[in-house]
Amino acid sequence: MKSPLQLNLFDSPEISELSRANLGTFQESLRAPIHSWFTYPAGFSFRAVEEAIRLYKIRPGMTVYDPFAGTGTTNVVARQQGIDSFGVEAHPFIHFVARTKLFWNFDFASLVKQVDELIARIRLSVQSVNLPDIPVEEIFPELVQKCYTREKLATLYLCREAINNLSVSPFQDFAKLALTHLLRSAADVATGWPYIAPQKAKKNSSNGEKNVVMLLRSRLYQMVNDLMIVRGEDRQIGQAEIILGDARQEQAEIPTGSISLAFTSPPYLNNYDYADRTRLEMYFWG
Repeated sequence: MKSPLQLNLFDSPEISELSRANLGTFQESLRAPIHSWFTYPAGFSFRAVEEAIRLYKIRPGMTVYDPFAGTGTTNVVARQQGIDSFGVEAHPFIHFVARTKLFWNFDFASLVKQVDELIARIRLSVQSVNLPDIPVEEIFPELVQKCYTREKLATLYLCREAINNLSVSPFQDFAKLALTHLLRSAADVATGWPYIAPQKAKKNSSNGEKNVVMLLRSRLYQMVNDLMIVRGEDRQIGQAEIILGDARQEQAEIPTGSISLAFTSPPYLNNYDYADRTRLEMYFWG
Protein backbone atom coordinates (compact mmCIF):
# COMPACT_ATOMS: atom_id res chain seq x y z
CA MET A 1 0.00 0.00 0.00
CA LYS A 2 1.40 3.40 -1.00
CA SER A 3 1.89 6.03 1.67
CA PRO A 4 -0.77 8.76 1.54
CA LEU A 5 0.30 11.96 -0.16
CA GLN A 6 -0.29 15.24 1.58
CA LEU A 7 -1.31 17.77 -1.06
CA ASN A 8 -0.45 21.44 -0.74
CA LEU A 9 -3.27 23.94 -0.84
CA PHE A 10 -1.21 26.00 -3.30
CA ASP A 11 1.41 24.29 -5.45
CA SER A 12 2.73 27.32 -7.31
CA PRO A 13 6.52 27.02 -7.81
CA GLU A 14 6.70 30.78 -7.26
CA ILE A 15 5.90 30.29 -3.56
CA SER A 16 8.85 29.21 -1.43
CA GLU A 17 8.50 26.48 1.19
CA LEU A 18 8.79 29.13 3.90
CA SER A 19 6.07 31.24 2.31
CA ARG A 20 3.84 28.20 1.82
CA ALA A 21 4.16 27.34 5.51
CA ASN A 22 3.04 30.86 6.44
CA LEU A 23 0.05 31.16 4.10
CA GLY A 24 -2.36 30.62 6.97
CA THR A 25 -0.64 33.13 9.26
CA PHE A 26 -0.18 36.89 9.35
CA GLN A 27 3.63 36.53 9.45
CA GLU A 28 4.48 37.77 5.95
CA SER A 29 1.96 40.57 6.19
CA LEU A 30 4.01 42.12 9.02
CA ARG A 31 6.46 43.50 6.45
CA ALA A 32 4.13 44.28 3.55
CA PRO A 33 2.87 47.77 2.58
CA ILE A 34 -0.62 48.53 4.00
CA HIS A 35 -0.98 45.04 5.51
CA SER A 36 1.55 45.92 8.23
CA TRP A 37 -0.45 48.89 9.51
CA PHE A 38 -2.04 46.74 12.21
CA THR A 39 -0.81 43.40 13.55
CA TYR A 40 -3.74 41.02 13.75
CA PRO A 41 -2.83 37.46 14.83
CA ALA A 42 -6.19 36.17 13.57
CA GLY A 43 -5.22 37.18 10.03
CA PHE A 44 -3.66 35.21 7.18
CA SER A 45 -0.95 35.92 4.62
CA PHE A 46 -1.72 38.28 1.76
CA ARG A 47 0.15 35.81 -0.47
CA ALA A 48 -2.61 33.24 0.04
CA VAL A 49 -5.09 35.71 -1.44
CA GLU A 50 -2.75 36.53 -4.33
CA GLU A 51 -2.40 32.83 -5.13
CA ALA A 52 -6.16 32.22 -4.99
CA ILE A 53 -6.75 35.14 -7.37
CA ARG A 54 -4.15 33.69 -9.76
CA LEU A 55 -5.42 30.13 -9.42
CA TYR A 56 -9.04 31.01 -10.14
CA LYS A 57 -8.17 33.57 -12.82
CA ILE A 58 -9.87 36.51 -11.12
CA ARG A 59 -9.52 39.67 -13.19
CA PRO A 60 -10.57 43.35 -13.06
CA GLY A 61 -14.30 43.51 -13.62
CA MET A 62 -14.85 40.60 -11.21
CA THR A 63 -15.64 40.91 -7.49
CA VAL A 64 -14.08 39.18 -4.47
CA TYR A 65 -15.85 38.71 -1.13
CA ASP A 66 -14.65 38.07 2.42
CA PRO A 67 -17.54 37.48 4.86
CA PHE A 68 -15.17 37.63 7.87
CA ALA A 69 -13.01 40.49 6.61
CA GLY A 70 -10.98 41.21 9.75
CA THR A 71 -8.44 43.90 8.94
CA GLY A 72 -9.12 43.64 5.22
CA THR A 73 -6.29 41.45 3.90
CA THR A 74 -8.44 39.98 1.11
CA ASN A 75 -9.75 43.41 0.14
CA VAL A 76 -6.34 45.12 0.12
CA VAL A 77 -4.95 42.48 -2.24
CA ALA A 78 -7.96 42.70 -4.53
CA ARG A 79 -7.80 46.50 -4.59
CA GLN A 80 -4.11 46.40 -5.50
CA GLN A 81 -4.89 44.15 -8.45
CA GLY A 82 -7.71 46.33 -9.79
CA ILE A 83 -10.40 43.93 -8.57
CA ASP A 84 -13.51 45.11 -6.74
CA SER A 85 -14.34 43.58 -3.38
CA PHE A 86 -16.73 43.49 -0.47
CA GLY A 87 -16.00 42.53 3.11
CA VAL A 88 -18.17 42.15 6.20
CA GLU A 89 -16.75 42.62 9.70
CA ALA A 90 -18.70 42.62 12.97
CA HIS A 91 -16.04 44.03 15.34
CA PRO A 92 -16.29 47.87 15.23
CA PHE A 93 -12.62 48.55 15.94
CA ILE A 94 -11.36 45.97 13.45
CA HIS A 95 -13.83 47.36 10.92
CA PHE A 96 -12.25 50.78 11.50
CA VAL A 97 -8.80 49.32 10.85
CA ALA A 98 -9.90 47.68 7.58
CA ARG A 99 -11.74 50.79 6.41
CA THR A 100 -8.70 52.97 7.07
CA LYS A 101 -6.33 50.56 5.31
CA LEU A 102 -8.54 50.69 2.23
CA PHE A 103 -8.78 54.48 1.86
CA TRP A 104 -6.11 55.43 -0.67
CA ASN A 105 -7.56 58.59 -2.21
CA PHE A 106 -5.21 61.08 -0.59
CA ASP A 107 -3.41 63.91 -2.33
CA PHE A 108 0.13 63.12 -1.26
CA ALA A 109 1.38 66.71 -1.02
CA SER A 110 -1.56 67.59 1.22
CA LEU A 111 -1.11 64.40 3.23
CA VAL A 112 2.54 65.12 4.00
CA LYS A 113 1.62 68.68 5.00
CA GLN A 114 -1.07 67.36 7.37
CA VAL A 115 1.43 64.94 8.92
CA ASP A 116 3.97 67.72 9.52
CA GLU A 117 1.34 70.03 11.01
CA LEU A 118 0.08 67.30 13.36
CA ILE A 119 3.57 66.45 14.61
CA ALA A 120 4.34 70.15 15.12
CA ARG A 121 1.18 70.56 17.23
CA ILE A 122 2.05 67.51 19.31
CA ARG A 123 5.60 68.74 19.93
CA LEU A 124 4.30 72.14 20.98
CA SER A 125 1.80 70.48 23.30
CA VAL A 126 4.51 68.33 24.90
CA GLN A 127 6.74 71.36 25.41
CA SER A 128 3.90 73.42 26.88
CA VAL A 129 2.96 71.12 29.75
CA ASN A 130 4.61 69.42 32.67
CA LEU A 131 4.08 65.74 31.83
CA PRO A 132 3.91 64.57 35.49
CA ASP A 133 0.94 66.93 35.99
CA ILE A 134 -1.21 65.02 33.51
CA PRO A 135 -3.55 62.82 35.63
CA VAL A 136 -3.15 59.62 33.64
CA GLU A 137 -4.61 57.63 36.57
CA GLU A 138 -7.91 59.41 36.05
CA ILE A 139 -7.81 59.15 32.27
CA PHE A 140 -6.86 55.53 31.58
CA PRO A 141 -7.93 52.15 32.99
CA GLU A 142 -5.41 50.29 35.13
CA LEU A 143 -4.46 47.91 32.31
CA VAL A 144 -3.26 50.80 30.15
CA GLN A 145 -1.39 52.42 33.05
CA LYS A 146 0.55 49.21 33.67
CA CYS A 147 1.83 49.08 30.10
CA TYR A 148 3.84 52.32 30.06
CA THR A 149 5.95 54.58 32.21
CA ARG A 150 3.95 57.52 33.50
CA GLU A 151 5.84 60.00 31.28
CA LYS A 152 5.35 57.90 28.18
CA LEU A 153 1.65 57.44 28.83
CA ALA A 154 1.25 61.19 29.34
CA THR A 155 2.88 61.78 25.95
CA LEU A 156 0.72 59.17 24.30
CA TYR A 157 -2.28 60.96 25.80
CA LEU A 158 -1.19 64.25 24.23
CA CYS A 159 -0.83 62.47 20.88
CA ARG A 160 -4.29 60.99 21.32
CA GLU A 161 -5.86 64.35 22.11
CA ALA A 162 -4.17 66.06 19.17
CA ILE A 163 -5.63 63.42 16.85
CA ASN A 164 -9.06 63.54 18.50
CA ASN A 165 -9.08 67.30 17.95
CA LEU A 166 -8.60 66.92 14.19
CA SER A 167 -11.69 67.36 12.05
CA VAL A 168 -13.49 64.10 11.28
CA SER A 169 -11.85 62.99 8.06
CA PRO A 170 -9.86 60.20 6.41
CA PHE A 171 -6.70 61.86 7.71
CA GLN A 172 -7.96 61.63 11.29
CA ASP A 173 -8.50 57.89 10.78
CA PHE A 174 -5.05 57.63 9.16
CA ALA A 175 -3.39 59.33 12.14
CA LYS A 176 -5.42 57.32 14.64
CA LEU A 177 -4.30 54.06 13.07
CA ALA A 178 -0.68 55.23 13.07
CA LEU A 179 -0.81 55.90 16.81
CA THR A 180 -2.68 52.64 17.37
CA HIS A 181 0.15 50.79 15.62
CA LEU A 182 2.63 52.13 18.20
CA LEU A 183 0.72 51.17 21.32
CA ARG A 184 2.17 47.69 21.64
CA SER A 185 5.62 48.31 20.16
CA ALA A 186 6.14 51.31 22.47
CA ALA A 187 4.91 49.49 25.58
CA ASP A 188 7.32 48.77 28.43
CA VAL A 189 5.77 45.36 29.18
CA ALA A 190 4.88 42.28 27.17
CA THR A 191 1.75 43.01 25.13
CA GLY A 192 1.68 39.99 22.83
CA TRP A 193 -1.46 38.11 21.96
CA PRO A 194 -3.56 36.56 23.40
CA TYR A 195 -2.65 37.95 26.82
CA ILE A 196 -1.04 41.18 28.00
CA ALA A 197 1.50 40.57 30.76
CA PRO A 198 1.96 43.82 32.73
CA GLN A 199 4.23 42.09 35.20
CA LYS A 200 6.72 41.10 32.49
CA ALA A 201 9.08 43.89 31.46
CA LYS A 202 9.93 44.08 27.77
CA LYS A 203 13.47 44.51 26.56
CA ASN A 204 14.40 47.41 24.27
CA SER A 205 11.14 49.32 24.68
CA SER A 206 11.21 52.88 23.37
CA ASN A 207 11.71 55.18 26.33
CA GLY A 208 10.73 58.79 26.81
CA GLU A 209 8.34 61.28 25.33
CA LYS A 210 10.73 62.33 22.54
CA ASN A 211 10.89 58.80 21.17
CA VAL A 212 7.10 58.49 21.19
CA VAL A 213 6.68 61.57 19.00
CA MET A 214 9.55 60.53 16.74
CA LEU A 215 8.09 57.05 16.40
CA LEU A 216 4.70 58.47 15.49
CA ARG A 217 6.24 60.72 12.85
CA SER A 218 8.21 57.79 11.42
CA ARG A 219 5.11 55.60 11.35
CA LEU A 220 3.04 58.25 9.58
CA TYR A 221 5.72 58.73 6.93
CA GLN A 222 6.01 54.98 6.45
CA MET A 223 2.27 54.79 5.87
CA VAL A 224 2.47 57.63 3.33
CA ASN A 225 5.24 55.73 1.55
CA ASP A 226 3.13 52.56 1.56
CA LEU A 227 0.29 54.41 -0.14
CA MET A 228 2.66 55.69 -2.80
CA ILE A 229 3.80 52.13 -3.45
CA VAL A 230 0.33 50.61 -3.81
CA ARG A 231 -1.05 53.49 -5.80
CA GLY A 232 1.89 53.55 -8.21
CA GLU A 233 1.79 55.45 -11.48
CA ASP A 234 -1.35 54.98 -13.54
CA ARG A 235 -2.12 51.74 -11.70
CA GLN A 236 -5.70 50.52 -11.89
CA ILE A 237 -7.06 49.95 -8.41
CA GLY A 238 -10.27 48.21 -7.48
CA GLN A 239 -13.14 49.49 -5.38
CA ALA A 240 -13.46 48.08 -1.88
CA GLU A 241 -16.34 48.30 0.55
CA ILE A 242 -16.09 47.06 4.13
CA ILE A 243 -19.49 46.61 5.73
CA LEU A 244 -19.92 46.76 9.51
CA GLY A 245 -22.34 43.94 10.08
CA ASP A 246 -23.11 40.27 10.57
CA ALA A 247 -22.09 37.95 7.72
CA ARG A 248 -24.96 35.63 8.61
CA GLN A 249 -27.38 38.29 7.43
CA GLU A 250 -28.03 39.33 3.86
CA GLN A 251 -26.14 42.51 2.99
CA ALA A 252 -28.10 44.84 0.73
CA GLU A 253 -24.89 46.46 -0.54
CA ILE A 254 -23.79 43.22 -2.24
CA PRO A 255 -25.68 42.53 -5.49
CA THR A 256 -26.99 38.99 -5.84
CA GLY A 257 -24.81 36.87 -8.10
CA SER A 258 -21.99 39.42 -8.20
CA ILE A 259 -19.25 37.44 -6.40
CA SER A 260 -16.60 35.60 -8.42
CA LEU A 261 -14.46 34.43 -5.49
CA ALA A 262 -14.99 34.21 -1.75
CA PHE A 263 -11.80 34.02 0.30
CA THR A 264 -11.94 34.08 4.08
CA SER A 265 -10.74 32.75 7.41
CA PRO A 266 -13.77 32.10 9.61
CA PRO A 267 -13.86 32.51 13.39
CA TYR A 268 -12.59 29.46 15.25
CA LEU A 269 -14.08 27.60 18.18
CA ASN A 270 -10.99 27.65 20.39
CA ASN A 271 -9.96 29.08 23.72
CA TYR A 272 -8.92 32.47 22.33
CA ASP A 273 -11.01 35.58 22.75
CA TYR A 274 -10.22 37.41 19.51
CA ALA A 275 -11.79 40.59 20.90
CA ASP A 276 -9.07 40.59 23.54
CA ARG A 277 -6.56 41.48 20.81
CA THR A 278 -8.03 44.98 20.75
CA ARG A 279 -8.58 45.49 24.48
CA LEU A 280 -5.49 47.68 24.97
CA GLU A 281 -6.29 49.72 21.87
CA MET A 282 -9.94 50.29 22.77
CA TYR A 283 -9.13 51.13 26.38
CA PHE A 284 -6.52 53.63 25.20
CA TRP A 285 -8.98 55.38 22.86
CA GLY A 286 -11.64 55.49 25.54
